[in-house]
Amino acid sequence: MGYKYKIIPVSPGETIIELTIAHKLEILDMMEKLECSIEEVNDLLSGKIAINNEIANKLEQIFDIPAQFFLNLEKNFRESLYNLYSEIRTEK
Repeated sequence: MGYKYKIIPVSPGETIIELTIAHKLEILDMMEKLECSIEEVNDLLSGKIAINNEIANKLEQIFDIPAQFFLNLEKNFRESLYNLYSEIRTEK
């Protein structure tokens, strides 16, 4: 099994976690600012919920980073997952 993708794709949530720490925000702050439940925040951070325009715009307001940055992270993550899974299926 010589997979071309040797690195597991990293969820945009990892970047959001790093930004949250850098901005000294708590999970309750994120829930309030994103207007969602703790389960939804956890799903966002784990990659179970995709970043859409609405979420990206809220993240822009929270972190003062353009929404497009978060949308690009999401797009790259989903493409990497797709490529990894496609490669694994092809190898079998």
